[in-house]
Amino acid sequence: MSTKYAQHVSAANTPQSEPIPGKAMVPNSAGGFAFPVDDWTRLDRFLVLGNEAGTYYASEQKLTIENAACVLRCLTSAPDGPARVVGRIVEISTSGRAPKNDAAVFALALLASQGAAPPDAVRLALAALPRVCRTGTHLFQFVACQAQQGSVVLNQRVCAKLGLTPRQQQLVAFLARGLTNKEIAANLHLSEFTVKNHVHRIMRQLKADSRFQQLRFYFGFTWREQVVGHEGGRGKRQRN
Repeated sequence: MSTKYAQHVSAANTPQSEPIPGKAMVPNSAGGFAFPVDDWTRLDRFLVLGNEAGTYYASEQKLTIENAACVLRCLTSAPDGPARVVGRIVEISTSGRAPKNDAAVFALALLASQGAAPPDAVRLALAALPRVCRTGTHLFQFVACQAQQGSVVLNQRVCAKLGLTPRQQQLVAFLARGLTNKEIAANLHLSEFTVKNHVHRIMRQLKADSRFQQLRFYFGFTWREQVVGHEGGRGKRQRN
């Protein structure tokens, strides 16, 4: 009879739907069990592999929510959590370990969201932005993520410094969300030709050659204000 008992408990022959006896395992998305990984390992996996299109067992939405929660847990896991998280994002983004930069841009945007992360994380994320968002596509992805978090708010001091009119500020806000001239025209109830003229006028005013440079010029002021303003608590701002 004892041999029958052994058939039900065996470390050498355990069904996938059951944990291996004596091993620390957790349920996975496939209905089986797997060895757990800590949040820092999961952060690295997300930054390198991403979760585009999800998997056979878990949707992209579910994995993104879980990975976003992992990023925020890493922030509070240690006193140097914000610095470590931003450091991992920058290292993986710049080292070429990830086939796509999307996950790094998303994680950085999550940290830069005022309501989702502590002030230290916001400051460090904004300081690391030029190293992670190295192209126009990256920058528009970052701003789009910020818009989803409700964090794209025009800095009125910067607008005044650049001499942007209220209408131009509206246009910059829509440009920050990656909208086309046609989409901006529909939102502002203007003709596409009028929007095009406004965009060109802003480009001349900022001495920018492209929509990307407009954003980089505007947000460059904003980032410098926020990053330098947080350092030392003195609220200093850099000169041009």
